[in-house]
Amino acid sequence: MTQKHPVGTSVPFFNSACTILIKIARDSGMAVEKVLSARNKPFVFKKVKEFEPCGLGREEFDRQFIFGRVSRHTVRANDGCYEKPEPKMSSSSDAVSEMTRSKFRILMKWAPYGELGDVVRGHGALGYSVAWRFFDQILASKMHRHSYFHGGIAPRNIFIFSPCKFTSYKNP
Repeated sequence: MTQKHPVGTSVPFFNSACTILIKIARDSGMAVEKVLSARNKPFVFKKVKEFEPCGLGREEFDRQFIFGRVSRHTVRANDGCYEKPEPKMSSSSDAVSEMTRSKFRILMKWAPYGELGDVVRGHGALGYSVAWRFFDQILASKMHRHSYFHGGIAPRNIFIFSPCKFTSYKNP
């Protein structure tokens, strides 16, 4: 099976093009690729399949864009657009029946240090300040996933239970 956009090919994005450098992840509903913009800046394309007319790709972009503005621990979506519409074949004949927008591309910031697991494996034991920074980011990401917002994630606001809980008893 041939890939529509193999590594090294150019992918249109609005009035420009990006070159695919690496295929990072893929599953049945999305694909993630590291790309190089026309200005030689690395970015990430998150390609989301549209499973229904309401536009899941556009919905994902809006969510990433909004949360990226609220939380400094969320990778912000810079821009998004549909791929060129593909012809949809009619089941009754070989004739093209309509055009569908099957994939929505989201342009996101590239994380130059990679994934947390790669960083920890590469550095071994971490100092307190680095470990705290990672913990802070993990907790903020978990909160974001469940649509919680908190203005002061700090050791004084995290209480040890099983599972971990957090709150503010005083102003941060």
